Amino acid sequence: MYFIAQVLKSTEYGICLLLGYCVFLALYRTLLHPLRHYSGPAGAKLTDWYAGYGAIKGDLHLRAWGNHTQYGPMAAPNVYSIFNALDPRMHHSKRRAISQVLSESSVRAFEPVLAEQVDIFLHQLMNSASSEPANSEPVNISDRSRRFGMEVAVRLAFGHSLGLQTSAAYRPLLDAVEVGNYQFNFFMQLFPGAGRDDQVKDVRSKHAEHDLLSFLPDDMPLSEVWSEGAFFLIAGGDTIACGISAQFFHLSRNPECYRQLAAEIRSTFSDGASITSSAQLASCRYLRATIDETLRLSPPIPGTLWWEQASEDSGPLVVDGHLIPRGTQLGVNTYALHHNEDYFPEPHTFRPERWLVGSSLAAKTTRGAFVPFSIGTRGCPGKVLAYLEMSLIIAKTLWYFDFEMAPGKLGLKGQSTRNDSPYGENGYNLYDMFGASHVGPYLRFRPRGEGSI
Repeated sequence: MYFIAQVLKSTEYGICLLLGYCVFLALYRTLLHPLRHYSGPAGAKLTDWYAGYGAIKGDLHLRAWGNHTQYGPMAAPNVYSIFNALDPRMHHSKRRAISQVLSESSVRAFEPVLAEQVDIFLHQLMNSASSEPANSEPVNISDRSRRFGMEVAVRLAFGHSLGLQTSAAYRPLLDAVEVGNYQFNFFMQLFPGAGRDDQVKDVRSKHAEHDLLSFLPDDMPLSEVWSEGAFFLIAGGDTIACGISAQFFHLSRNPECYRQLAAEIRSTFSDGASITSSAQLASCRYLRATIDETLRLSPPIPGTLWWEQASEDSGPLVVDGHLIPRGTQLGVNTYALHHNEDYFPEPHTFRPERWLVGSSLAAKTTRGAFVPFSIGTRGCPGKVLAYLEMSLIIAKTLWYFDFEMAPGKLGLKGQSTRNDSPYGENGYNLYDMFGASHVGPYLRFRPRGEGSI
């Protein structure tokens, strides 16, 4: 009995100490913390569980948008990303290798492989299509675009094919990447600065194909080889899948935009084989406008990309008149910025004309607030490839097919249907997992009979 009493007494002391610590921490963060003057939700000031809970639900980007709307921009300390190399020299070294394989000349050299994968994507659509819409098998564009995007990323990174579009053998990789993104986002938000030390097999070899490994130094540590390869799979696969899926979604819900884009494609090219990365493709202004509006409305990385002042920068960091303590992580939430009506009138409405020079909406749109690839030295080097992939997929699909929403409840998957939805009525639901997870759209395709693919 004496032992039990001592345990209970020790437990009481422990609980009192824990409660005292929590009260002290809450008072410090509320009254004394250097960033206490920034407005925002109380839960976010008191604990990182606020972001962790948002990461679990996948709605952190919506919370950030709501907080920006209610409180204005905020600074969030001590949130680290493994993709942020704080040392500029280290970042420059990493970026140099990646930029070589994603340069315009490199992308041109890679285009035959990309074109092959686009044609496989179209053949898969043809297998589900019918000249009679009622006989067409509904296609889940999220699944098809993820297979396409990841296969292209794997080919570009490692020079090998996994056959993700035609075989189910390696498709568990797609789910593994999504689960990994979910876990990473959760730990990044809940445990700032947390990392993981992975041991990986040396996959380096001399490649005949044009790929990332061909550009990496032979003496690069295995951990960095793994990091760069993983970067390609996430940034080059999942993001493209989101962009393609969202563009199909928005076109299928906006018939006038669909009609105008289809007319542009079908009047610009004489046949499907001529749709390549050419001056003709670049001349399709409405195509580029629909891509930009898709990336604005449904950004593939909807969350916050965190930044920190470089260690060698000895000067003060001042943002909006506030002195930011060294070591504080800063960021602008992409989804919140892209839906700020001060920069984008009718922020929840799909309006490609906002990107067309001379339109009244374009005059009100602030292009400097459009950052789907981030900006500056940390901007995504894969921008050229991303635009090419989305352009080829959509242009060639519209040349060979007409498409529409699948009937019934299946056609509504992935769509917000309420006026009070954060995505707006008929918006495309995204789930923030560092990248964006998504479902659908489910579409039916009808061949136009314009030659063989």
